[in-house]
Amino acid sequence: MFRSLFKSAIISSWFNSGVMMFSSFLAIPVVITKLSIEEINVFFLIGTLVSISKGLSNGFASTFMRFISYSYSGVKLSDFRTIKNKNTKDLNSRYNAQELKMVLEVMKVMYVILSILFLLGLSLTGYLALNKPIGAIEVNQDNAWTAWYIVLIVSTCNLYLGYYNIFLMGIKKIALIQKISGFINLIGLGFILMVLFIYPNLVSIVFVYQLVALSTALSLFFIASKELKNLDLTIGNFKFHYPVFILVWESAWKSTITNISSNIINNISGILVANYFNTAQSASFLFTQRIFNVIESFTQTTFHARLPVIASLRGKGDLIKLVPYLKQTHYFCYAVFTILYLSLIIFGDTILLFISTGVELGSINLLILFSFSILLRRWSGISMGISNQANYILDYITVPISGIVFFIIVFLFQNQLGVNVYPIAQIIGVIFVSPIIIIKFYPILETTFIKYEKNVIIPTFCLLAIINIIYYFV
Repeated sequence: MFRSLFKSAIISSWFNSGVMMFSSFLAIPVVITKLSIEEINVFFLIGTLVSISKGLSNGFASTFMRFISYSYSGVKLSDFRTIKNKNTKDLNSRYNAQELKMVLEVMKVMYVILSILFLLGLSLTGYLALNKPIGAIEVNQDNAWTAWYIVLIVSTCNLYLGYYNIFLMGIKKIALIQKISGFINLIGLGFILMVLFIYPNLVSIVFVYQLVALSTALSLFFIASKELKNLDLTIGNFKFHYPVFILVWESAWKSTITNISSNIINNISGILVANYFNTAQSASFLFTQRIFNVIESFTQTTFHARLPVIASLRGKGDLIKLVPYLKQTHYFCYAVFTILYLSLIIFGDTILLFISTGVELGSINLLILFSFSILLRRWSGISMGISNQANYILDYITVPISGIVFFIIVFLFQNQLGVNVYPIAQIIGVIFVSPIIIIKFYPILETTFIKYEKNVIIPTFCLLAIINIIYYFV
């Protein structure tokens, strides 16, 4: 039993996410008690900027992970375009080493290009977004810029090294990735504690967190190199296979649009609030958003832990095993979300009172709105993530449409609703595109929305509504 738990991708992912969440929550009270309000604003805004910029690479990352998983499971490159129509199990399970090698070589070239574009794009957007908030810091503005430069350089390095992480995910080494990452983050926690309690300032806090992130990426690089050797795969430098690139590009450009749009929708609110609301409102909103981002990240991690298996089953057309596996995955994800949200509304104020912070959680209304927006986003995101594993990309349509709706709502109602407009706009955006998801997604699983979701998202949404009604009135 313990051996199976140790090898479980979900348990390993929860371990790593738990360490990271604990580490993040350790930093938050120090940040909001030791730094000025202006520095707090910059600290959270830097994280928002990096999250938005990662949309450039995430589209290619998800596509390459899926294609590596297909190829490693024995699916031929020539069959990639027709996977969504495959409803009978393919018995071939032996991968073609040459085809897998070609996918990896194209990915290596693309990650060099993406890293350069990431560095240039993040440099420009960072200057534009941070100039005013850093200008509001009365002393040590140079330290704030130094913290930003550290994040800029390390994030670029981590993006390039992410090539090796994607390879390991594609060959179903999720549990290994998460265990290694968890142990490194646990060791790094010691260094983080030293900095937080001995020498806490904006630069030192940013530096130690970035150092741990880079150490994790380097460790996965060495592990991936060993796995490549075990598979007898020698990946050439700057070897480009145009037919494979076209195959990747057909999906990757759609996923890139999706990820950039999604990251903008999820994170632009932080930038807008930081620039258009007063510092106290901004710090409170960003703090609350950061906590919900942790909850959402934990939920996403649970889903991502199972993606390689989902891609493999979908690639082979094994719907008999796939559909029950998907329902089980949904149960895990929504249970994680519900438990974490309950923990926040029950213990959040007590914890903040204990650490005597100068920053408060958002209002009850804001917390409730965030809870509904994240649950709906996870329903939409997981549905589209499953669709993507059939190489049937829909979210490049749904996410930009919901983004347009989001900006229209924000533009029209920001003055009346204040910071509450941002989660409201996200909720309306998801509801607006839900008919597309319902009509297009469920048929590829040979089911319907009601038949599939009557025991999944519908009862989860009802439970969340009951929790929030009790929270609001009690």
